[in-house]
Amino acid sequence: MHAAAIPDELVELSAELEALGGGDTRVGEATVFCRVRPVERASEAPIVTVGSSGSHMLVRDPRTSDTTPAAHAVRRFRISPGGAIGGAAALAAPVGRGATQSDVAASVGREALEWWLAGFNASVIAHGQTGAGKTYSLYGPAAAVYAESVPPDAMGLVPRLLGRVYEAIEAAATSEDGAPRLSLGVSCFEVRHASVVDLLAPEQRGGGGGGGGGGGCAADDFVAVSAPELSDALSLLATAQRRSANWSVAPGGAGGRPMLVATAGRASVVPRLTLVRDV
Repeated sequence: MHAAAIPDELVELSAELEALGGGDTRVGEATVFCRVRPVERASEAPIVTVGSSGSHMLVRDPRTSDTTPAAHAVRRFRISPGGAIGGAAALAAPVGRGATQSDVAASVGREALEWWLAGFNASVIAHGQTGAGKTYSLYGPAAAVYAESVPPDAMGLVPRLLGRVYEAIEAAATSEDGAPRLSLGVSCFEVRHASVVDLLAPEQRGGGGGGGGGGGCAADDFVAVSAPELSDALSLLATAQRRSANWSVAPGGAGGRPMLVATAGRASVVPRLTLVRDV
């Protein structure tokens, strides 16, 4: 589902300022998507479905019985036209289907990546209750950001975005039109109670545990590690995951612009990517 559109007059003003060389005067935009975790058993009826026109969604109250009339058990909510990721029937598909990880990346990640590559700040924030699927959507099964065993179609949003970033870096490196060379720096930090902890700082050791540890740091003090290759960036995320006290994994389960990907659960774990144009 998309948030309300930016007023036309602000969009026109932004275009006018940009035409005048306004630098970073582009109007920011927030787009909101709702991903509904499917039912676990095929025998269960889906609680959320999308109308055939794709303009609304139907939510059935799980407290009602199967014999409750739809007029009393189902509520109708309007969504943006075409707002159902993966098509109008995505949420009504059988268990295990519906919107795929690729669909999510194409819809949620595309706008943020394009905005970021244009030289503006961009953020992707996952918010929801425990078990809603935030970690799965962002990182894949069991938050495995760097595991060869993860099938390509199960990869989360973060590894997919990183792959596209390196495609852009490679394209710039091979361009013959004088495009600037690009390089990527990776930072990772998390919130532990009242402290912000740099997960890639040299003094950090194996994570785990609860409260403090690691000490606090200011927002400008985060270590940014150069990642020449995609494998380097994924390895850095895996290192941050091991050191994190909040990024839990259940068994079995300088001149740049930052792009943040955060998980808003008990605390925020934030990988920050900074793209630098080499001069």
